[in-house]
Amino acid sequence: MNNKKRRLAEMDKAFTDLSNSYSKLRKEFLRSEYNAKSKYCYIISAGHSGVDANGNYLTAPNKMHDHKRGTFHNGTKFYEGVFNRVIADGLCKKLKEASIVYKKLYEPVLDMTLSYKKDQVNHIHTNIQKCILIDLHSNAFDGNARGFRVYTSKGQTASDKIATNLWHEVQKFSDKYGFKMGIQSYLDKDNDYEEQLYMLRMTACPAILPEALFFDNYEDATILMREDFQRDYVQALFNNIMWCEKNVQI
Repeated sequence: MNNKKRRLAEMDKAFTDLSNSYSKLRKEFLRSEYNAKSKYCYIISAGHSGVDANGNYLTAPNKMHDHKRGTFHNGTKFYEGVFNRVIADGLCKKLKEASIVYKKLYEPVLDMTLSYKKDQVNHIHTNIQKCILIDLHSNAFDGNARGFRVYTSKGQTASDKIATNLWHEVQKFSDKYGFKMGIQSYLDKDNDYEEQLYMLRMTACPAILPEALFFDNYEDATILMREDFQRDYVQALFNNIMWCEKNVQI
């Protein structure tokens, strides 16, 4: 081997060693930040934006609905991004208390691009710790549709079992609040809906996208605003994560 090739080989080794060292340090920091230990890192994404200091919902006029009655985030207006953050914050609080490794993939107010979120998920999953993505949303259609759904990418994947278990966790309190449980089992006997949504098909790790009821339906939106529903929903998401720790192999 001539000097040039030897030097290139040495540089490649040095780069690999540095990369491995960085990944180890990053993983240790992620865990030591709150003394967390778990099999997987749970990436919690909250869809869309929040409300800025001036009271502006930054995703407006999208991902919101004016019900013209009732009391929601801004008078009669329901903001999906605000609701998503309430649930995400509650879930992250429980994960921290339980010493589960997690990563917040959302800002308090600003939205993140899907491309940025995808890159963050894939980097952590590939280089730091195996991940499971939970991308929190609420649904909207025509004002009449109701109920809970959970989405995965198309085909049989590890995500299907995670989604189905969450479906059953949420079903436990569906009668209590009087909402429907959406199901697409006729395709593959699973409870999840399968769609080619960006964050589901472009991420390398198992990923689910729960749609918590339909915020453009007045009855569902009223349920979403209830603190007892929010607590039950956060607990269901947390229970599903604890189930993943014991039952999911990536």
